Amino acid sequence: MIAFIFSLIFAVIHILAGTISTFPTYVEQHIWLILSLAILIVTVFFGHIYLFYQGRGPILSAKFFPLLAGIYVLARIILFLLGFATLRRLPPGVLNIIHWPHYILIFIGN
Repeated sequence: MIAFIFSLIFAVIHILAGTISTFPTYVEQHIWLILSLAILIVTVFFGHIYLFYQGRGPILSAKFFPLLAGIYVLARIILFLLGFATLRRLPPGVLNIIHWPHYILIFIGN
């Protein structure tokens, strides 16, 4: 159950990142969103089987497990690689130096 919750959180964070962030190309953004949705769908499917089909859950999940586990693992690997591939063209202002004392009120007297 803990793995289910963390996988849901992972998928939702990556979907939000795909909609908010800027990507070098339009295609990369759509690949990111499709793979994040695939992770979410696989997670919800296994969570649904675990919660609602306690007696037949192992039979249902054994039929679909190899395919869905392969999709899940492949999607995670491609998202990992795509995260590094998007570093090739960063948006302007990424390397600007932030003077944190202006934004955090803890630093009084600077």
